[in-house]
Amino acid sequence: MVPDEGKKSAGKRKFRFENAWLTDPMCKQLVVESWEISNNADIQSKIKHVSDNLFQWGQEITGKFNSRIKSCKVEMKKWRKVRDVVAVHKYNELKTSVRRRNNQISRLKDGEGRWIDWEGGLDLHITEYFSHLFNATQTEWREVVDCVESKIIVNQNAELLQHMTELEVRITVFQMDPNKAPGPDGVIPTFYQKHWSIVGQDVVFLVREFFKNCTLPEGLNETNIVLIPKKKSLVLQIGEADGSVKYLGLPNLVGRNKAGVLGFLKETMKTRVLSWK
Repeated sequence: MVPDEGKKSAGKRKFRFENAWLTDPMCKQLVVESWEISNNADIQSKIKHVSDNLFQWGQEITGKFNSRIKSCKVEMKKWRKVRDVVAVHKYNELKTSVRRRNNQISRLKDGEGRWIDWEGGLDLHITEYFSHLFNATQTEWREVVDCVESKIIVNQNAELLQHMTELEVRITVFQMDPNKAPGPDGVIPTFYQKHWSIVGQDVVFLVREFFKNCTLPEGLNETNIVLIPKKKSLVLQIGEADGSVKYLGLPNLVGRNKAGVLGFLKETMKTRVLSWK
């Protein structure tokens, strides 16, 4: 991948849950009403409905915050020592502009040395690359498993196959950092933690269905891929990534939750197995 400077395209602002909303009682009321109205819908539809309502309401709240910030800035200027405020403002704008430009990727060089920009289908090229990277390949695992001698008796196996409890799912959700980066749905862990009494049952049901059927609803595990250039000048073939360029995969939190549950289950099972004699 070769980061290259280019014009930043303006896009529509996407929803992201803001912690500041939690200080307003109206936030919880909106979540309750939106969740109950879509009572018979799946959890993805409920999250979408809640997000739409919070986004519209949040714009008004953000406007109030902006007014308060401006008011505070005016007050600060009264007490601040005399200095060139205009120059400081221009410096901050320039610093932000340079940082954004350095983090901007407008074209990449593929494995054959050809440049691809956004107009030439760069988004599709990136999507295909990561789709190929994370797709499972066909493997023959039964031959390996058949060679492993069974050490677990029937009763122990039945214990391990018990349904996921609500407590296990809740512990997993509340172990997450409240401010973990959101996925495409814009929802962060603190949303579920603060509104668990409202959304908890749906999350538990989804996790249980996953372990029961080994499938997730379509789109639930969609992920934001964020490319982060670590060098100003870098030539990197798209199939030869090294430590100079990193990416963040940010799936929707509910889809991400299964990994946390699996980790929690791993430790639980390990404790149980070690206790067996």
